[in-house]
Formats: sequence, C-alpha cells, structure tokens
Amino acid sequence: MRKSLSDVPVLRTLVDIVRSSFRRKLAAALLLVFLVISIGTVGLYVQVGGLLEENVEQSMTAAAETEANELREWCEKNRLVTQLLSGHPVYEDGDRAEIQAYLQTQREDR
Repeated sequence: MRKSLSDVPVLRTLVDIVRSSFRRKLAAALLLVFLVISIGTVGLYVQVGGLLEENVEQSMTAAAETEANELREWCEKNRLVTQLLSGHPVYEDGDRAEIQAYLQTQREDR
C-alpha cells in the first residue's frame, strides 16, 4: 500500500480547493515564490551579517594594534627625552626658577 501526501484528508481538501480555481493556483504559486525568496533572503542576510561581523572585528583589531604601537613609540620617545633632560646639572642646585627656565627653554627648542 503506497501512501502519498494526498492521502492525508486535510491536504487532500487543500489540494482540491487549489485545483478548483485558477486564482487559487496563482495565489499558491505566488505564495510559494514568496516563501522561496524569503528563505533565500534570510540565508543571504545571515551570511552577510557573519562576514560583516568578521570584517569589523579584523578592522578594529588592526586599528587597536596600530594605535598601541604608536602609543608605545610615543612613550619610548618621551622616556628618552625625560632621561636626557633629567641628567642636566641644573637639578643639582635645586633652584626652582633655574629649573623652570631650563625646562621652558627645552620645551621651546623641541
């Protein structure tokens, strides 16, 4: 005994209703096309969303690494300048006015 979907009473009634009218056939065909397009659109949306998320993550990681490298270079440069400035003999006397004048001069030069 072979069973098909048309043997189910509810589906048989539905198929008979659709077969009886051209408008219903057209509506069923349009509904089927709409469902196929909707499923394809949802699939595409999920794929594009995944790719976009991955791309944004890579872009943000690259930007963060670049900024970290620039900050590291800036710190190293300023550390060297600070070490050079602090080795000057003006600090041995402890006169605030002389130290301030020295630092102001160095700031203008740099």
